[in-house]
Amino acid sequence: MSSDLRRPSRTERVVVRTPWPLLWIGGPAAAALWVGMLAAVRLAVTEGDWMAPFRGSGIGAVGSVIGWLIVAVLLVVLPVGVWYAASYREVLDADGVRLRVGRRRTDTPREQVVSVHYVGASSVDGRQRPSRVFVMAQGQKQPVARFTARDRGWERAVGVLAQWLMERPELAADARTRDFFAPHLGDRS
Repeated sequence: MSSDLRRPSRTERVVVRTPWPLLWIGGPAAAALWVGMLAAVRLAVTEGDWMAPFRGSGIGAVGSVIGWLIVAVLLVVLPVGVWYAASYREVLDADGVRLRVGRRRTDTPREQVVSVHYVGASSVDGRQRPSRVFVMAQGQKQPVARFTARDRGWERAVGVLAQWLMERPELAADARTRDFFAPHLGDRS
C-alpha cells in the first residue's frame, strides 16, 4: 500500500501514459524494423524479382510467400501499434475518467461509474503482477480505467478513488476492495 495518501483536491488529476522506456526504446526499434522491411520491398521492386530479398536464404518459394505475408502484416501493424502506444492517455480526476487511445476517446463521468474493483498482487505463470484497481461504468463490459501499482501516480489514483468511495461507498465491488481502501477512508474522518 502507499504511504502518500493525502486527501486529493478537487482539481487533482492522475494522468497515466505509456511508460517512457516502451516509447523511447521500443519506438525506434519498431521504426528500424519497419525501415528494414521497406528496404526489402524496395529491393524486390528495383530488381523486378519478388524473391530477391530471400534468394540467398534457401527458404524457397513457399518460405518467400510466408516471408512476404509477415512483411505485409508488420508494415501495417508496426506504425499503428506505435501510434496507439504513443497516443495512450488515461486521466482520472474528481469528475470522472477520460481515456484516449488512437482515435478513440471516451469520457466517463463519475455518476456513470458503477463499481471500483481492487485486485491484489499475484503471480501468474511465474510473472509477478502488481496490485490493480479497475473502474467499471454503467453499460460497459470492459473497465473504463485500469491503474496498477507500477503506474506513476498510483498513490494519487488511490487517493482520488478513495474520495469517490467516501462519497459513494456502494462503489466498492467486494470485501477485498473495501478492505484495501479502508485505511484510506478511515484517516479522513
